[in-house]
Amino acid sequence: PITPLGKAITSFITILGIGLVALPTSLITSGFARVMARNEKALVTEAQEALADGIITREEAERYSRLAESLHADPEFARQILQDFERRAILEEEFDCPHCGKPISR
Repeated sequence: PITPLGKAITSFITILGIGLVALPTSLITSGFARVMARNEKALVTEAQEALADGIITREEAERYSRLAESLHADPEFARQILQDFERRAILEEEFDCPHCGKPISR
């Protein structure tokens, strides 16, 4: 655009285009991230409960799998969360104080 009116109209359309695309995209993305964080927290909580006694029973494993499926979580991601908690449980057992039996803080 060469004329001042053309430049003003172009600027207005540019700002309008950004508003129509960028703002809703950021809102949708933040909502999606919030849902993903909530789902991950639910899986972590379920994994903690399943491993509270140190063993995962068949019922606990099935309940965890059903939760992961209901949250539409990637099976590999859900399995990784469970494996991380299993490793932590093993490490906590290995690093107890030999005198008092309390876990040694790292």
